Amino acid sequence: MKRLIIVLSIILFLPSIALAGKGGGNTQPTAPWPMFGNNPQHTGQSSYAGPSAGTVKWDVNTGMQGNGSNSVVIGQDKIVYVAGHIYNTVTLVEDDFLAAYNPDGTLKWQSLLYNNTAHSYDSTSAISSTGTIYVTTYSSASLTRYLHAVSPSGEILWQTFLGGTPLPVSTITVGKDGTIYVPGTELTAVNPDGTIKWMYYCNYCSSIAMSPEGNAIYTVMSESYNGNLSLVALNSNGGTLWNLPLGESGYGIRYHNPIAVADNGTIYVHSIWDNIVYLSAVTPSGTEKWRFATDGLYYRSTLVPSVSKNGNIYFLIGDVGLTNTAKIYKLDSRGRLKWTYTINDNCQNNGPAIDANENIYVGSDDGTVYSFTSGGALRWSVIPPNANYFWGNSPALGSDGRLYIKSTSYLYSIGQ
Repeated sequence: MKRLIIVLSIILFLPSIALAGKGGGNTQPTAPWPMFGNNPQHTGQSSYAGPSAGTVKWDVNTGMQGNGSNSVVIGQDKIVYVAGHIYNTVTLVEDDFLAAYNPDGTLKWQSLLYNNTAHSYDSTSAISSTGTIYVTTYSSASLTRYLHAVSPSGEILWQTFLGGTPLPVSTITVGKDGTIYVPGTELTAVNPDGTIKWMYYCNYCSSIAMSPEGNAIYTVMSESYNGNLSLVALNSNGGTLWNLPLGESGYGIRYHNPIAVADNGTIYVHSIWDNIVYLSAVTPSGTEKWRFATDGLYYRSTLVPSVSKNGNIYFLIGDVGLTNTAKIYKLDSRGRLKWTYTINDNCQNNGPAIDANENIYVGSDDGTVYSFTSGGALRWSVIPPNANYFWGNSPALGSDGRLYIKSTSYLYSIGQ
C-alpha cells in the first residue's frame, strides 16, 4: 500500500487560485469555537460556561441545506459561520455558500463558494488565528473538490483544487502552525497561502486530531471501502510514525470524527473487534492502553469522543440494541464506566460539547438538544422551532454563554 507521497507536481498542476494572495496565520486560534471539537485535539472542551437553561434565544432559517457534518464554528468577534448549499431553481443544481451571522442572529454576509455542483458535501468550516475561514466544496457532476479561504468580511481569498473524493461527514482542522488538514480519499495538508504542502494516500482517511504539541497528526484509514481499519500517526511532514490496527471495518468510522486527544497525549478512538464497538485508549507511541466495549452495533453505530480538562471521556452511541435510541457514556481516564444515560432518539456522528464547568451538551437526530451535569443528571432539554435533524451537526459553545447548533436548514442560539 502506498504510504506517503509528496508530489511536487501537484503544486504545479493542481491549481491554487490565489484571488487575493493572503490568508492563514501561524498561531493557535483563540476564537471561542474555531473548528470541530474546538481545537486541533478535537477535545470538545470549552473554556466558557454554557447555557444554564434551554431557552431558545433566536432561530433563523439560513435557506441552506446541509449534507452530513456542517457544524457551526464561532470566530473571535462572536460571529457564527455555517456552510451549506441552496438549490438553484434556474440552473436546477446546487450552489455552495458560506454564511456569517451576527450574535443577534442577523445575517452579516453570505458568500457564493461554488455553483453548479449537482450534489454537494458540506464540511464543517475552520478558522485560523487571523480570522480566515476555510471550507471545502465538492461537485459530484464534475468530480471537482476545492478548499476555499474566506476573509472575515466574506471576500474569497483563494481556492485550491484538491482532487479526490470527500467524505460525507468530515471536518477541516487547522494546526498550530496554520497548516490546514482536509480528509478524503487522501489526507491533504495545505499551507495558509493555498499551496499543497503534502498528501498522504490512504484510500479513506477520517478527519484528523493532533497531539497537544501539534507535532503529530492522527487519522483513521482503511485500504479499501470495506477494508480493515488502522490508526495512523504522521509527523508534520506527512511521514508515518506508526500504524495501529483498529479491527474490522464498521459503519461510518472513516467518514466522521472518531478521534480525540487528551492533554496528556492519550488518543481516544473508535475501534471494532469481533463485531463489538469499542472506545480504545492509545499512547502517543502507538500502544493500546485499554479498550472499553459499548452497546453499539458494529455495522451502524458511530462514536465521536470528547475529553474534558479533567481527563474524563464522553461519547454518544446510536442505534443501541436495534432500537431508535442512543446512549451517552462517561468514562474516566482509566477506562472505567462512570455513568450512562439513554436518550429516546438516535444520535449519529454527533460529538458532545463540554463547558468550563464540565456540563455536557449534545444534539439528537430528531432535533432535541440536551444538557447533562458531569454526574450524569439531565439539566435541561429543548426542541427548538422547526428543528428536525442534528445528524452530524455537533453543538458549539460561544464566549457569550450560549450554545449554537444547526439543523437541516435552521441555525439556533440557545441560552440566556
